[in-house]
Amino acid sequence: MTRRAEFAAELARLRAVSGRSLADVADAAHVHRTHLSHVEHLRRWPSRPVVEALDVALGADGNLLGRWLGAERAGAAPPILATATDPDLSDRLARVLDRPERVDHAVVGHLAVLLDGQRRLEDVLGAGRVLPTTLAQLDVIDDLSRAARAGVRHDLLSIGAQWRQFAGWQAQDLGRVADALAHYDRAAEAASETGDANMLVSVLSLKSHMAWAARDPARAVGLAAAGQRHPGRVSPGVLGLIAQQEARGHALDGDADAAHRLIEQAGSWAERAAAAPEAEPPWVYFQDRARLLFQRGVVDLELGRHGPAAELFAAACDALPESYPRDRSRYLADLALAAARGGDVDRAVAAGRDALDLVRDTGSAHALADLGAMLVALQPHAAHPDVRDLRAAVPRRHPG
Repeated sequence: MTRRAEFAAELARLRAVSGRSLADVADAAHVHRTHLSHVEHLRRWPSRPVVEALDVALGADGNLLGRWLGAERAGAAPPILATATDPDLSDRLARVLDRPERVDHAVVGHLAVLLDGQRRLEDVLGAGRVLPTTLAQLDVIDDLSRAARAGVRHDLLSIGAQWRQFAGWQAQDLGRVADALAHYDRAAEAASETGDANMLVSVLSLKSHMAWAARDPARAVGLAAAGQRHPGRVSPGVLGLIAQQEARGHALDGDADAAHRLIEQAGSWAERAAAAPEAEPPWVYFQDRARLLFQRGVVDLELGRHGPAAELFAAACDALPESYPRDRSRYLADLALAAARGGDVDRAVAAGRDALDLVRDTGSAHALADLGAMLVALQPHAAHPDVRDLRAAVPRRHPG
C-alpha cells in the first residue's frame, strides 16, 4: 500500500470509528463533501490546511497529519491541484498541469482565491508552516507563465507577483534575508512588466522594512521615499504602509519631527483607504487600527520614549483580533522590550512570557529578535528569579 493509500485508509477508518457521516465531517472541516469523498477514494489529494482541519474534526491528535506528511515526502499532487474543492475545477487544473499552454482566467482566479486563503492561514500558523506550500505554488505559476498566451500571461504575472511578495514576506519573517530579497526582486520584475504600481511600492516598503531591521536608517528612508514619488499611481492604503516605513527610518535616525509627521500622514492615508476599500489591493487587508497603533509604538520606541511606546503596544494588542497570533507575538514582544527599557521589570516579564508562547507556535524571527533585545535590556535585573526563568526559556535561535 502506498503512503497516499495509507493516508486515505486512515481517514476513512477515523471517520467510520467516529460514527459521523461524510457530510458531517466535511462541514466540521469546512470542505465540500464531494472533495472529501474524492480524498477518501484517492481521486484527489488534500492540502495541508484541509488535513489539519480534518485531523481536528476527527480528534486524530496529529496522526492523520503525520500520515499526510509522510505521503507528501514520498510525492503527492501539486498544491494548486490539491487545493481545488470543486471537482470540475480540479479536472480543469489537472488538464492545465498536463498542458500548461491551456491556462486560462479561471485558473488565474483560483490562484487569487488560494492566495487570499494562504495569507490568512499564515496569519494564524506563521510563515514556517505555510512557506513550503507557497514555494510549491510558485513553481507551478512559473511553469504556467512560460507557456501562457499573451492575454492570460499578463494576469498570471500579476497574481504571480503577489505570490512572490507573499513568499518574500514569509522568508523575511523567518529571518531568511537573501531568500526574501530574491523573492522581492522577482515580484518587482513582474510588477514592472504588468505596470502594477501598488506592487512596486509594496516591494520598496518591504525592503525599507528590511533596512530598518538591519539598523540602516539611510537606506530605510531612501527606499520608502522612493515609493512615494508618484502618489497618483498608488492607492492610499499602500501609501500608508510605505509612509509608516519611512517614519521608522527617521525614528531610527533620531529625527523625531520627521518621524511623527510621517506617522500622522500614514494615519491619514489609512483613513482614506478605509473610506474606499474597493480601490485597495487585496493584500492590504491587515491595515487596521491595531497596526497603526503598533507602528506609532515602534516610532516612540526608536526615539527612546519607552513609556508611551509600551502603552501604544498594549493598546495595539487590545485592538488586534484573536485571529492574528503571529502579529500578537510581535506586539507583545515589543511591549516587553519597551517595558524592559523603561525599567518596568514585572510588565516586561509578563509580556515576554505571553509573546514566547506565541513565538513557539508561529515562529516569527522578528518577535524572537525583540525578545532577545528585551533580555539585553533586563541584564541589570539578571538575578531576578522571573528574569532568570524567562532567559532560560527564550530560545537562542529561531524556533522554526
